[in-house]
Amino acid sequence: MTWEDMKIKYPEYRENMSEEREKEFVNDCFSCYENEGFAKKFWSPFEDYKDREGQGFEVIERCTTENQDLSILPMWNIKFEDGTIIGAYPEEIIPREMGDNGCILDGIQ
Repeated sequence: MTWEDMKIKYPEYRENMSEEREKEFVNDCFSCYENEGFAKKFWSPFEDYKDREGQGFEVIERCTTENQDLSILPMWNIKFEDGTIIGAYPEEIIPREMGDNGCILDGIQ
């Protein structure tokens, strides 16, 4: 699955999808992002976790609807070197998304 395939498979807006279709969409998003690969350093366009910017992390697992609302997925649980685990959005751990959102950190790829 590529992002171009996603445009064809899901021509409608996410808010117009049934819950089952949205779950399929999210799963396909996970696959596309994971195929791109994760950054080596954390960065965020959001105010939370600014003290974590530039820190290395390990991706633990995908977040699920058991611990997050479907509307905010995809996101992943990541673990920092000090053992702290947080939920991270693509904008925080996917290099292309990070760059599109203003990240200028060196060495993220």
